[in-house]
Amino acid sequence: PASRELLGIEPSQLLGKSFADMVSDKDAPLLLRTQHELKTLGSQSTILVRGSSAYCKNCWLEVSLKRVRGARGIDEIVVNCRDVTQRHTYQLAIEEIHKRNARILDATGDGVVSLNSNCEVVYANEVALRWLGLEVSHVINTHWCDLVSGLDLAHAQSDKRKSCPFMQTLADGETRSGMMTLRQQVQTPPVAASYVCTPLRESDTVTGSVIVFNEGTRGEDGNQAQQTQVILDQAVEAVMVTDAKGIIQSVNRAFTEITGYSAEEAMGQAPRILRSGVHTPNFYDEFWRTLTEERCWRGEIWNKRKNGEIYPQWGSVTTILDGSGAVKNYIAVFSDTSKAKQAEDKLQYLASHDTLTGLPNRTNFSEQLGRIIDRSRRTGTSIAVVFVDIDHFKTINATLGHSVGDTFLKRIAERLMSVTRKDDILARWGGDEFVLAFKDISRQTAIAETLVRLLTRLAEPLILTGHELIPAASIGVSVYPEDAMFSSDLIKAADAAMYRAKKQGRNCFVFYTQQMQTELDNRFEMAIEMRRGLTAGEFRLFYQPQVHAQTGCLVGAEALIRWQHPTRGLLAPIHFIPLSEEIGLISELGEWVLREACRQQRKWKNSGITVPRLAVNVSPQQLKPQFVDSVVRYLHESALEPSCLELEITEGVLDGS
Repeated sequence: PASRELLGIEPSQLLGKSFADMVSDKDAPLLLRTQHELKTLGSQSTILVRGSSAYCKNCWLEVSLKRVRGARGIDEIVVNCRDVTQRHTYQLAIEEIHKRNARILDATGDGVVSLNSNCEVVYANEVALRWLGLEVSHVINTHWCDLVSGLDLAHAQSDKRKSCPFMQTLADGETRSGMMTLRQQVQTPPVAASYVCTPLRESDTVTGSVIVFNEGTRGEDGNQAQQTQVILDQAVEAVMVTDAKGIIQSVNRAFTEITGYSAEEAMGQAPRILRSGVHTPNFYDEFWRTLTEERCWRGEIWNKRKNGEIYPQWGSVTTILDGSGAVKNYIAVFSDTSKAKQAEDKLQYLASHDTLTGLPNRTNFSEQLGRIIDRSRRTGTSIAVVFVDIDHFKTINATLGHSVGDTFLKRIAERLMSVTRKDDILARWGGDEFVLAFKDISRQTAIAETLVRLLTRLAEPLILTGHELIPAASIGVSVYPEDAMFSSDLIKAADAAMYRAKKQGRNCFVFYTQQMQTELDNRFEMAIEMRRGLTAGEFRLFYQPQVHAQTGCLVGAEALIRWQHPTRGLLAPIHFIPLSEEIGLISELGEWVLREACRQQRKWKNSGITVPRLAVNVSPQQLKPQFVDSVVRYLHESALEPSCLELEITEGVLDGS
């Protein structure tokens, strides 16, 4: 059934088609090649492909293929497929950001070097390599202090590596700036450069640092400042630099786009022009305490744009020290997270609500039910869980189409909502199933009265595409705490009662009893045993002769299946055929009957026994496109003429859905 949600067509319509047709033309060769490479039993592979526009609307699919041994002893390829469009889109976006950042780093006029916790170089951009005059292989894994000299330190010590600002930043996590001399090749004169060394942290531990440096002396900062401003204007994040007193000295283009303040309006002002009034004085006290003690603050803050709009931003403020350890600047880097928060809220809504009806989904319902059970446990009140299954919805879908079916379900959801109270919970459980939770139930008769109104409201005629439909539902009810104490058990009990309502003729409601659960447990156990029994060869065929009433001559035989259960004895079809149809085992069981009957007919012919015609019962669920191929194959394997086999369609084909 999940293939219908993914590919947009009924599972029965997929049978006989090539899966390669369901992926894009560009990726179909990869799929076929991967399938061909699964040579040995148990071999498997996972690939990422784009879905065909005819089926998947160009979504990205994660496809896992595994070679297994099928029920008939023939190797098959089992394909598990899921939609990973959102995940892959995020991954592509992240990769694009990394590529873009790498291009920016290489295009910048500044040298950029990243160090690990041992002060060894792990990255250097093209500008840094050019100024060092070295190949990347001679720089990576080299101690940075071996590449610089002439450090501007008033407290220089004999041990350069311990006293250099880069080692100190790795030790105490402080951001530092100053002057250094780049040691180039012997024939090239040294280059003086000003630098800023910023620590990198993970979980409050300094794991390395980034050094950004410019060629020139402290007095040659005109061109450097201009180059730096050009680079900052390319950044997506807003950047604001203040002096030691907190007066804004420069901002980049992203700052203007986010806040609405131009550079001219912001420079010379204090950052308080952005204050929203949302935060208490304690927030700012804690902000300055963290910045003073740790030299860095990270987090979310709500600010106000020039037009008065209040918005959330995420970022950091870092203290820049001079060579003597005094505060030189504060640098704030932040991004507008308002759209991300809106997207997060939307994703949260989509994750907790049904996209068709807008109702809470099963996960949301289960969480809410758990909370009201905790409340009812404290207050001593009762809760009713109502499981609603719309009768004959499959027929509507099959005859009028999925579009009409979706509209039908929306109308059903509206009608269910109209008979619930404000505090009640209504959710779509999946497919044509809905579930409700009634709070503070005082008596069972009140539940019954509500459900009578519900069935009456549902039964009002519904006109869709010129067709008059009369909706009906099978409803099961469980009550807390009488029937169960936990949400999952209450839902399970209501589902069991709903199943009983279907058995009683549908369009009614049934309250849960313990006997229902016992029957369900027996059915579940029987389903497991049936699968095991088919594999273990526990099923048998008996043959009932068919004779001419007047002549007494044998005109044929009918194959009748029985189950030789190891503990329950010989079971008639009534005990397992309906269940096999419900759990989807009837096709496999029916193929076994067909194959075994043909084999027996051939065995009789080889022994000189003439049975003119052998009748085999066929379930309606077996009538799929590949069924004809199976009949032809078994007749061919047994060397039988088609006239030797009679197929009898069981009366189940006349039943409603």
